[in-house]
Amino acid sequence: MSYLVPGGCDYFIEQQVMVLLAEHCSVPRRKIRFESKLCEDLGMGGANLADLVERLNVAFRIGLSVDEVCAWRSVADLCRLVGNARGEGEERRKLLL
Repeated sequence: MSYLVPGGCDYFIEQQVMVLLAEHCSVPRRKIRFESKLCEDLGMGGANLADLVERLNVAFRIGLSVDEVCAWRSVADLCRLVGNARGEGEERRKLLL
């Protein structure tokens, strides 16, 4: 399903983030929930987190920093952060046109 490819479409951002997290953390997608904690449940931290930020930036064509992602605790928080970054990028592109 192409809509589940991270960055593949502008909809289903939450599902795309979860697919990317599952691949990155080597965890089955069905085990990742909105309430899953990035550090405690998925083992995110340090260099692993920096790699995730890079993957998110490339897949979704956004510019998140590790500090922004560290501020969030759950998968739901991360989904909101990616969604907001996508929306801000789209707004900037519209203003430039």
